[in-house]
Amino acid sequence: MLALLSSVWAALSACSPTAEKRRPAPVGRYEGTLTYHGAELPVVVQLYQDSASRRVQLRLQVAQVPLYARVFDSVAYQAPALTAHLPGGTRLALREEPNFLTGAVWLNDTLRAELVAVRRGAADAPTFAVVQPPADGAPPPLRYWLPLDTLSQQPAVLLCPDAAATGAAYGWAAWLADQGTVVALLALPPAAPDSIVAQNVTAAMQHLRHNDRARIDSTRVGIWAMGTAARGAARAMTAARAPGAAFLWLQGAAFEMADRTWLRQLGRRRVPVLGLYGGRDTTINVAESSQLLRSAVGRRGQSSISVYAGANAQLLMPADTAGQWPQLPPNLLPILQKWVGVTR
Repeated sequence: MLALLSSVWAALSACSPTAEKRRPAPVGRYEGTLTYHGAELPVVVQLYQDSASRRVQLRLQVAQVPLYARVFDSVAYQAPALTAHLPGGTRLALREEPNFLTGAVWLNDTLRAELVAVRRGAADAPTFAVVQPPADGAPPPLRYWLPLDTLSQQPAVLLCPDAAATGAAYGWAAWLADQGTVVALLALPPAAPDSIVAQNVTAAMQHLRHNDRARIDSTRVGIWAMGTAARGAARAMTAARAPGAAFLWLQGAAFEMADRTWLRQLGRRRVPVLGLYGGRDTTINVAESSQLLRSAVGRRGQSSISVYAGANAQLLMPADTAGQWPQLPPNLLPILQKWVGVTR
């Protein structure tokens, strides 16, 4: 009789709300779409759960436009709900249904898209790990994307976005890591002046070069600064103790005539510069900024300044046809691959 009662209690416990919430996450590979204002974007969702820690991670893959991709490295799962957030306004609120996921994904504070994705089998093996080192009281705070391949030495990129570009930077970090590049994302103080950005960039480059967990080729460590952070990164490269960067990418860097003197110092450095501008970027004077940068560094054969006439500040161009999401310029990804030295 006691054994029977125990069996009944176990069965009732397994069906209780508490047990339901504690059940394993619905891991697997899901394929579906993100829909925004009627436009559909094909996506893949990879859902993982560590068997020991039970930590849940979700990777949103967008092959067409990498900057829409995200990796949520800490997902709260209470069946049937999955929730997570990242800096820059990115968050998700999904619901597990039989064999599919549905819900909302915010790619930034204002872009809310609807997700519907059907499970297609086991999740793909991860190609990189996202690591947030414990805070040790010493700035700057960095988050790493570490490729899991077997290369002994890998190129590396320090991503330095301003607040408006943070969400897109998380997408670019995943794309670069997929190419076999170590990525460190620098969280800058809000509205930091150029001098503070320059200090943080210099310190972050030192941290990146001496990261024991990353197998980095010290001759291929570059900087990608975005938005208002780009000026500070450029100033860092003109300092007496400038960080030793293999290249400098400046996206949406704003310059004025008063900057010509110190920009000439940047031009005298032997660091190749890639300037990236969206012609429809309304936050800066694109024509003046790009011309000043071109005058300072454009005479060196290795540097290049590109203005994508139809693109916005995030380098997104309007879709060719109705019902499509904005796309990247077609030659942008090959250019970035060539600069970072990968061919995947």
